[in-house]
Amino acid sequence: MVIDSDYNFNKMNEPVIRLYGKEVGENDGKDIVLHVTGFEPYIIVDDCGLDIFELKKKVEIVAKGYVKRVEIIKRFKPIGYQIEKSNMLRLVLFSPKVVQDLRKLLKEGIEELTDKNFFEADIVFKNRFLVNMDINGMDVISFIGSKIPNYGLNCNNLYICRKEDIKVLKDEIVVIDY
Repeated sequence: MVIDSDYNFNKMNEPVIRLYGKEVGENDGKDIVLHVTGFEPYIIVDDCGLDIFELKKKVEIVAKGYVKRVEIIKRFKPIGYQIEKSNMLRLVLFSPKVVQDLRKLLKEGIEELTDKNFFEADIVFKNRFLVNMDINGMDVISFIGSKIPNYGLNCNNLYICRKEDIKVLKDEIVVIDY
């Protein structure tokens, strides 16, 4: 059962989501920490009236060193009513720490971009993970992972898994006795 979350960096300087919770089942109530790898920080940039390929080239030049890759995606804009999806860019970043710096750099380097062209740039990385994975507080999840040494964390069990190996059990009912 998920109680809290945060993130840290592994030895390769990649962000790792940490889910804190309680085990349900055989080890009922024992503390557990789950290190989740494979979730990459990103921001979405609207095409701002430019040709999407032209914008992609400009972003790749201005954001060099901040961005792992730039993907062209189709999405509904989060503001207003739309009938069709719009072309947007998903900028996958090396670190969630650079989001605000990158946003400022892009606004200064590409004159067509304003604050209105950035989406999901203000969502804290750990919360973005929870939203994207459809995990709510106190949700019960199952996962396929490897148990790893505790490394001084104050918990009974520490596991590591990839984001693809997590499943939210939406129909699970948990009763906590005190």
